[in-house]
Amino acid sequence: MYLAAIFGLVFRSFDEAVIRLAAIAISGLAFGNIVGLLSGYARSSAWLVFSAFRIGTAFTSTSLGRRVAYVLIGKFGRTTLRLGYVAAVTDLAISPATPSNTARTGGIGYPIFQSIAVALDSKPGPTARRVGAMVALMSFVTTFAIGFSWWNMIGIW
Repeated sequence: MYLAAIFGLVFRSFDEAVIRLAAIAISGLAFGNIVGLLSGYARSSAWLVFSAFRIGTAFTSTSLGRRVAYVLIGKFGRTTLRLGYVAAVTDLAISPATPSNTARTGGIGYPIFQSIAVALDSKPGPTARRVGAMVALMSFVTTFAIGFSWWNMIGIW
């Protein structure tokens, strides 16, 4: 069932929601444990990641990410190093409200910094090394540096 759901999501034979619901329904009928199957949806961390990625989709579809990118480029975009510092400061500012690295980076930070790369004509392919690769790498490094230092400050580790 898991592999069938993965293949369905990769090949996009149907919408994602249809594939997920079909996988849940068929698994529930086949294994007879609906309560155990749906118990993962009761965890707050799953909903945090889901909500952050929905916010990221809204950033992209409403062009808010592009507008924020233009503001950041206008204020701090004199050098690519400064854009890297913007990635670090943005992650630091969002980290107390979104403690999940996945939710913070994938749902909120990625749409903004992808928009910065696209605005500076750095897309996957031959132009990827202009700005996009540096901003993506800086965002990746700061995510883990800030995430782990944040958890160390509050004493989780």
